[in-house]
Amino acid sequence: SAAVADDDTVLVVANGGTWQCALDASAIDEAGTVESGVTPGTVTRRSGPHDPAWFQQDVPAADPGQVEKELRSLAENRWTLRPTPKLPKPNMDWGSAVFAANLDLIVRFSGGHSAYSGTAPQVYDVKTDRYSLAFAPEYPIEYVYSNDQVYGEWNFRGNPWMTGHTYKSTGYDARLKCLVFAPHEFTYFFDPRAGRWSRGPERNPYRPDFYVNTLCDTPDGAIVWADHRPGQKSGAGLWRLHAETKTWQPLPLRGELPAKNADHHGLAFDSRRNRLLFFSDLGANRGDVAEYDLATGEARWLGAAGRERAAVHSRETIYIPESDLVLVGAHVTSADGRTLWPCFDCAKNAWFSIELPGDDPVGKGAFNVSLGLMYDPHRKLVWAVGQNSHVHVLRLNAEPEKRQRLDAP
Repeated sequence: SAAVADDDTVLVVANGGTWQCALDASAIDEAGTVESGVTPGTVTRRSGPHDPAWFQQDVPAADPGQVEKELRSLAENRWTLRPTPKLPKPNMDWGSAVFAANLDLIVRFSGGHSAYSGTAPQVYDVKTDRYSLAFAPEYPIEYVYSNDQVYGEWNFRGNPWMTGHTYKSTGYDARLKCLVFAPHEFTYFFDPRAGRWSRGPERNPYRPDFYVNTLCDTPDGAIVWADHRPGQKSGAGLWRLHAETKTWQPLPLRGELPAKNADHHGLAFDSRRNRLLFFSDLGANRGDVAEYDLATGEARWLGAAGRERAAVHSRETIYIPESDLVLVGAHVTSADGRTLWPCFDCAKNAWFSIELPGDDPVGKGAFNVSLGLMYDPHRKLVWAVGQNSHVHVLRLNAEPEKRQRLDAP
């Protein structure tokens, strides 16, 4: 450590000793200024996919009509990789993505640790098959090598720093038309139309924890599943985002919710029954499904059939209304060695599996830490993004003859 003494010399303390150096801290190093000095306001920017202009360079003109034609002609139950000409290649490990249905955009703020740690979300336009970056992202100087986070939540421009990873701490609020980022002390809102962040007015009422804070979109506002702050109630709680005030309001909760841990739990909104569905491969009820009735505030376990084989990483869970099921972004293996996707049938209260070959976004393993799984209600398609922002799309047909019970022999 070092300190400036009263006579403007420098005291240096190292290895238990103290030295007084004849360095005049008030003097200007003219030679050093010429060699290394820069003028105030100087900014150094990264090039390539860190530069918004890069996404428009050497790219053919978008053809929305052709994109729509390709999406309409998709084969059923087969993942297809989109030919997106410019992909932001910094890896986006341990995070998800959101689908802004009323904007036809996929918005992704994912990374942290040694992955992408910039402050600008990636935005994918479904109509044009093109990515964009709203502004040149700022990067923290330190700590991106660890799974902690930068000290302080936001930078001088008011943009939030990435947490160690984002997991499921991003969501979307259709009323605000914003990505919602809520693992910090405060909540942050990214408006992809304006290309900028804003911050909520109050500290969040729940415990900041990027590992487990889980957001879910509903027509009445985003909901966060998180833990109460120390000194308040114990255990988990639910809060709904109030659009006018941009604050989280508590929801009544009676009953038990599943255990949480990064990548192991998930949450989906069942629009037919106005309920939340909770998934987890942890604890005594691993593989079962819990429901929360938004009208009554009651939570209960459903005792889902096939739950013994449904204990999978369930961070990515999306409800598909026309099929009345929740598709989980993970793999299970059939008795004959085939790779299948698990899905929960809401009407039958049972786990099923379905074969979805092609450009599978999960890959060869049982789960992909960089996967973002989303549902497109206008086209009735399933979208997925991967580690290097590769875009996958699926036309799902989950009729009974296309799937099998997980508890079947």
